[in-house]
Amino acid sequence: MKTSIIKRIQTDPVMVAILLLSLLLFFFLIFNASGMFFGNNDTHLKYLNIYSREPLAVISFSQVMIFRMIGFVLGIAAVFYLISLCTVEAVGSERRYFFLEWAAFTSIVGLSLFGGLIRSVGNQQGAANIYFFTILLYLSLRLIEKKYGQVSKFILKEMYLLPVYFTLFYTMGLPGWAKLFGHAKVIEKYERMFAGSFVADLPGGTPFMIYFLGILELIIPILLIISLVKGEFKWGKAKPWFNMAMVITCLTFMMLCVGLTIIFNFAGAANLIFYFVLTFFILASARKENNCNS
Repeated sequence: MKTSIIKRIQTDPVMVAILLLSLLLFFFLIFNASGMFFGNNDTHLKYLNIYSREPLAVISFSQVMIFRMIGFVLGIAAVFYLISLCTVEAVGSERRYFFLEWAAFTSIVGLSLFGGLIRSVGNQQGAANIYFFTILLYLSLRLIEKKYGQVSKFILKEMYLLPVYFTLFYTMGLPGWAKLFGHAKVIEKYERMFAGSFVADLPGGTPFMIYFLGILELIIPILLIISLVKGEFKWGKAKPWFNMAMVITCLTFMMLCVGLTIIFNFAGAANLIFYFVLTFFILASARKENNCNS
């Protein structure tokens, strides 16, 4: 048994990397789950203010409860990773990925909830970081399924996209709502940001561009809702509405990136390139899934 496992590890370096990633994610998740579930207000504020340029000083009771829920979900994911590692299911004779799949999927769900909480308080930098983390885990799960799906059954494939829907919904919907229906100070902030640039000299000026971006951003949640109702999240099903939402998302990120580039906001523009690339990979993976099942 031990010889067989060692031989498989030697002949499959990708699996070695997956085992190491599982171990890394176990430690990362178990400690952060403990902090979120058992932590006090100071601990929760540290999580809420990650990368924030305008850190919050207080946290509400409802936000604390949401943190405890997120901590519980991430704790379950950590337990699944531990079971997967202890049973060496991925390199055993049966080559099963039951607990690993549940661990990865539960991690994605927990992180999508965390990102939504951070986005809801206006922490854009923190939300971007969690978006990248969430989508990279999703893409990793898709890669694992693609590589080993022929030898092992992955039972959660039908649900892989659901937390991605949720992540995209708040990532685009909340900023779009703020641009269109937020306080006048929202537009004033953008007018100060783009003052002196050619955007301010375009017909309609900065407000027109911001409202246009807000419309694009709010269209995306509407398309995602239609896609959900039509069941496009299911594995192998055609995804015209989802694909349209992804293309408009990429277009929006492109426009936002160009806008920040012309005012020399390198950090913000670089973030938007990451947003664009990872969203493109979501679209590409969904398209490839459809092609493989057609």
